[in-house]
Amino acid sequence: MSSNNFAKNLSYLRTQKKLSQTELAEKMGLSRQSLSNYETGKREPELSYIIKFADFFDCSIDYMIFNDIANDFSNLREINAIDDTNEIESKLDNLSVKKAKIKHIKEKIINDLAEAIKILDCDD
Repeated sequence: MSSNNFAKNLSYLRTQKKLSQTELAEKMGLSRQSLSNYETGKREPELSYIIKFADFFDCSIDYMIFNDIANDFSNLREINAIDDTNEIESKLDNLSVKKAKIKHIKEKIINDLAEAIKILDCDD
């Protein structure tokens, strides 16, 4: 097993859930020391615990073992940031269009008022 990835992933996923080692160990029926050993790569868990961890963190066993989850999430955050930036730019473009339309309407109202004033002044 790629214990280095598993150890990093286990630690990363636990911290993302904002759990202490003690809290996660209790949920898994382990001692805190055993969990610590798994997270540091000093020991590898039995298959039954790997299954429990994958279930708890809602991911596949192979994903926990072979992937670099922290890096995957970092890349996902970068992609989301790009999507957010595109959405913001799109909203700013829409605001610019609306601002231009409002400016045009304002100018038309001013011209119409000026025209109305001329008509009213001519009636005197």
